[in-house]
Amino acid sequence: MPRSISFRPLSTGPFDVVLAVNSLGFWPAPAERLAELGRRLAPGGRVAIVSQPRCHGATASTSRTAAGEIETCCGAPASRS
Repeated sequence: MPRSISFRPLSTGPFDVVLAVNSLGFWPAPAERLAELGRRLAPGGRVAIVSQPRCHGATASTSRTAAGEIETCCGAPASRS
């Protein structure tokens, strides 16, 4: 069920999966929101934050930069799988 990260209240949960694509930069207080989503996960649930640089000339380097921004924002190493 697509929802804005600022939508209150979130569905009752718990969530098996939370997927955010190209949206982290628009979240108010992203680290706090991510922690809130984590608390609403079902046991074994996962959160995936995806950033796909779409600027003209995007390269592996711009993708690494986006991953670094996610790490900085969320305070956790990004998986590069």
